[in-house]
Amino acid sequence: MIMSELQESVQRELFKTLYRDLYYGIVAAWISGSVLLYGLWPVTEHAALSVWFLALSLDLMLSLIVLRRYNQKGWHHPPEYWLSVIHRMMLLFTAIWMVGIFLFFPDHAPLYQSFFIITLAGVTAGAPAPSRPTDSPL
Repeated sequence: MIMSELQESVQRELFKTLYRDLYYGIVAAWISGSVLLYGLWPVTEHAALSVWFLALSLDLMLSLIVLRRYNQKGWHHPPEYWLSVIHRMMLLFTAIWMVGIFLFFPDHAPLYQSFFIITLAGVTAGAPAPSRPTDSPL
């Protein structure tokens, strides 16, 4: 009984930390997208870049809505619910960034594509990592 309460307390704290830090990740992602938009604007088709940035912005706004909902509802939903929500958000976020490879870098520039893939792998690899509070050692 005590161990179960301890596990639940640890899991609750991990979720609080995850969702508290989500705000900074959202801001950092929007800044990264803005820098990419600014850097590629002179050399990329404006319509494709605008649609991609709009999709990124909508995803980040959805993330802010989820964050607000978590702060309002908290533990009224089971932890599995919040874990599935964060996983879906990160999957969508990663997909939007990966679409950029095909939209902004031509097929004849494998060096640029490789650099972009490595950069995106670094940007998106850590996003879902802290969302595994069920892997607690307790």
